[in-house]
Amino acid sequence: MKKNSSKKNKSRNNNKKNVKNINKSSSKNKNTKVKKTTTVKQNNKQSNTKNSNAKTTTKKKASNTNSKSKTNAMVVVSKPVITTKNTNKKTFSPSYKNLINIPFKKRKFGLYEFFAIIIICLVLTVVLLYAILKLSNKEKYQVFSFNAKVMAMNAINYNSSDKGTMYLSEMLDLNLISPIKNPFNGKECDIYESKVDFAEDIKRVTLKCGEYLIDNEKINNKTYTIYKVSDWTENKEYENNDTEVVYNITKKGKLLLNDYYQKDLLIKMINEKLNKDYKKISEVKKDYKLVSKKLYRKKTKFREVTN
Repeated sequence: MKKNSSKKNKSRNNNKKNVKNINKSSSKNKNTKVKKTTTVKQNNKQSNTKNSNAKTTTKKKASNTNSKSKTNAMVVVSKPVITTKNTNKKTFSPSYKNLINIPFKKRKFGLYEFFAIIIICLVLTVVLLYAILKLSNKEKYQVFSFNAKVMAMNAINYNSSDKGTMYLSEMLDLNLISPIKNPFNGKECDIYESKVDFAEDIKRVTLKCGEYLIDNEKINNKTYTIYKVSDWTENKEYENNDTEVVYNITKKGKLLLNDYYQKDLLIKMINEKLNKDYKKISEVKKDYKLVSKKLYRKKTKFREVTN
């Protein structure tokens, strides 16, 4: 009996031990299940974050690709715009109406406009220079006419008689007037052809400066006529235009004066060069042989100048 009871007690103890082991194993299984579920959840979270990151990266990549595609598309679109600008520059025909319609800030000036502005400036400068030269020439003609009148007035104030001729050379010798300069080139006027003629109440003036001539003009005239003349020549080409007879003297076939002169001036030149005191041409003919020649020149009316 004792043996059976001890066996029963042992079996009970063994059962208790088994129950404890079962409980321990169940608790372990629970812990492992909890750990597994937590790890699974963590893994799921990580996978979700990875997926979200992957989605964001894919979205970014997609957005980048979209932006690249857009920029590429814009570049593709902008290329024909550039080509159209170039074509517009080549085939553009500017007009002032179009320029007026375009705002000032948006206007772009190219080589064509630049050269157009240069040409306009050159044209304006030429016009201005022409106007200035025209005004200066007008003043020169007035100065020329004024010089003739001043020369005549000085001769009249000196010569009390109403006869004879007074040349510019005589006026310079008597210091009645300063040398008259040609207003067109600055050279001195002809002292032998420029003169003042006295014939009773009518007094006439002649002034020659270069190719310009005031010829036998009445001093009191309000306007003087200016002529353009060529040099004197023995060629008869201008025979019907303007002629003059000039004189010189010879002795034993030799010319005594360097040039030929008008009759009135000839007597004065003989007295000056040969220290004579002739009054008339007849007195000269007694001592010397008088030779003459006929000269011709072109004479054209140029303009009239008011004093």
